[in-house]
Amino acid sequence: MKVFNKTISIGCIIGILAAALSVLCGAVSVRSSNSAKLKKNSILKTNGSAIENGFGQKVALRGVNLGGWLLQESWMTPVDGEDKIWGYYDTLRILTERFGEEGCKKLIESYEENWITASDLDYLAALGVNCVRVPFCYRNLHIDDNGTWKKNAENEIDFSRLDYIVEECSKRGIYVILDLHGAPGFQSDDHSTGKSDSSKLFSIGKEGSKYRDLTVELWVETAKHFNGNPAVAAYDLLNEPMNGFNTIKKCDLALWQLYDRIYRAIREVDKEHIIIFEGVWELGNLPSPAKYGWQNVIYSLHNYNYKKEEIENKIKDAQRHSFWNVPILIGEFQGGTDIAEYVFDSYDNAGFSWLTWSYKGAKCEGTSGWFLFGGSPEIVNLNEDSFEEILRKWGNALQTQSGFSENKDLTSKLVKYLNCDVQAQKSTAISHCGALTLSSIHTVLSCISYLTAILTTIFMLYC
Repeated sequence: MKVFNKTISIGCIIGILAAALSVLCGAVSVRSSNSAKLKKNSILKTNGSAIENGFGQKVALRGVNLGGWLLQESWMTPVDGEDKIWGYYDTLRILTERFGEEGCKKLIESYEENWITASDLDYLAALGVNCVRVPFCYRNLHIDDNGTWKKNAENEIDFSRLDYIVEECSKRGIYVILDLHGAPGFQSDDHSTGKSDSSKLFSIGKEGSKYRDLTVELWVETAKHFNGNPAVAAYDLLNEPMNGFNTIKKCDLALWQLYDRIYRAIREVDKEHIIIFEGVWELGNLPSPAKYGWQNVIYSLHNYNYKKEEIENKIKDAQRHSFWNVPILIGEFQGGTDIAEYVFDSYDNAGFSWLTWSYKGAKCEGTSGWFLFGGSPEIVNLNEDSFEEILRKWGNALQTQSGFSENKDLTSKLVKYLNCDVQAQKSTAISHCGALTLSSIHTVLSCISYLTAILTTIFMLYC
């Protein structure tokens, strides 16, 4: 009878153990899945040459650009403008002339709602991306060149498109770099800023001063709006500044002075977020951060040279400036090249964060080395297509699943280098890829405590 009672007791205890483990470990599972949403302790900061989250875990930013979405570049988007000549500013101008401000707004909204959707972000999260860089233009927030803000129904600055991407990425555990690709007055002569051969941001005189004031103001309002938001990884102040300038026109000091002015204005309203400074095309185009007292900053380079020696030059450039003690980000590079694995290995071994250009592109097939998804949607004839025809072409047909094909060679390479185990071997820790939150750790310890108590009881019954 005594043995029978022990057997019954042990059976009950095992049942309780199973139920307890089911509940407790279930709680770990739920908390882990919920922890994908970036919380306050996820906000990033720099520590020397490393990037860390609130737990002190090192975070290597790995991902892609969402190019062509909020600032169309004719070579990779479904418009008929001539490459390197036609800019996004030209598209907005002609649509406004033909259909008025409201008509232009409706067409652009349709384009933006379909070029990047929630399913694209689901795909990126599943792929293992932990960061996207979002190139945007001053015209996403201004209705003109005089700094007139776009307003929402509450008469507040309309940040709805940036809010959307930040919130949706946050839900998926993906950080967002906000990249001012096209500043008021344009920061380079390249079409990628929005208008070719039109840079006036660095001009001497009233016009240049006006555009610099507008650029500072734009960043101040943006920083106010996203202050404290943990999903925003950093503010990338100017994309490829002074690109296309000749030797006489290009003045690094003028760039540094503007950078410092923007930096200090942002720090008045947002002391937490990382600020990114881009150099074109070498780190020598930037000052030592100590010169201006810059803190919590990243230095960024872009690299579109596809020879091993060019990659090695980037590494050597970083090594020569290692005493600056800042993290390095390769903010743009083409992932699908013949030496792609060499490039990824080199950047990872050097401790760089990196983002490929770009997620999606038109006027190509899926095998293009530029994009994870490529396609050939119908091209909009901006001068001749009717409003209804443009709306149709910029409707559902633009969605990735509607006719874009995956570059499986490129994505297979990305999977390898986005994989948490690979990055862990390189001594980088990505918080949302399998790292336990403190609450999850406490729950695991509770499981262990319960298990220990129950096993002790079983042992005492047998003894």
